[in-house]
Amino acid sequence: MSHQTNHNSRMSNTIRYVAQGTVASVLCMLPGNVAQAHDAPLTYTVTELAYPHPEGGTYLATEWHGINNRGTLVGFFGDEDGTPGLPAAVYRDGEFTGVSVPGSTYTTLNAVNDRETSVGFYFDEDFATHAFKAERDGTVTVLPDYPGGYADNQATGINNRKSIVGYSANPSADSVCHAWVYRNGEYQTYDKPGMPCTRLYSINDRNIALGSYSGPGIPNRPFTIDLNARVPVITDIVLPGVPGATSPSFSAFAKAINDKNQVVGFYFVDQISQNFILDLKRNEIELWGELADPVTWTGINNKGVLAGYSSSYQGYYATPSRKRRCR
Repeated sequence: MSHQTNHNSRMSNTIRYVAQGTVASVLCMLPGNVAQAHDAPLTYTVTELAYPHPEGGTYLATEWHGINNRGTLVGFFGDEDGTPGLPAAVYRDGEFTGVSVPGSTYTTLNAVNDRETSVGFYFDEDFATHAFKAERDGTVTVLPDYPGGYADNQATGINNRKSIVGYSANPSADSVCHAWVYRNGEYQTYDKPGMPCTRLYSINDRNIALGSYSGPGIPNRPFTIDLNARVPVITDIVLPGVPGATSPSFSAFAKAINDKNQVVGFYFVDQISQNFILDLKRNEIELWGELADPVTWTGINNKGVLAGYSSSYQGYYATPSRKRRCR
């Protein structure tokens, strides 16, 4: 079910509410050459985009989780009390649209492909989560729960081949979770051998999936998996030039991958998160400088435009001002 309203004038007010043109400096780093990080800055224009409230103004919270190559943003919105029953958020072609699942108490979208099919999850009245997909016209299809009776089922990514990735977990099962790909009406499991928890977050049109695994002594380790291979193998992602990246206690999340095999994610140093954009092909990494309101970037499209949200639950997108490779 969808709720669509043209909010062009209100959207314009919302954008002016926060100064546009805020530029975040990104530092290019070459493996083993941190000293040259300042030699080749890449800049982004960061813009806040808040979901408009029907009574005027905007909702207190907006999060943008994913973005496609058309610039469509998906996520969620709400007020301080959580506002049960609100639909998930879509921003497309200058309009804000809500996608709701009948009987849900909370709904969010995590990713959208170029066919405008989005995926996410919702809470039912018993606080169990279920994965779903939504078409452009608002038609919602709830995916069957992953086999095994798991109470937490989340769809986190979708490509233009209609492959959906996600994970399922049982909160009472000591952090046990399973990564899966859902296609042609069937689940395929892709767990890291020997690890109790594996999650998938994104998949591109090359059928490269992105995720993380965790276990005793390993907080979170990002990886890719080539689903084209006869026997897909999980390949760890190592962040080049980042101190401590190979340490067993190093914790990082890779949240989205585009068709250029550029990955956006974040890692933790002394409990402080640091965003990164990693080019897997060139093995080059870009680290974000600090913003006044720290933003976590969780989506990237083929143009390098990012989607994310801040620590104060404000939604943002970031557009590259110019391309410039590290030298």
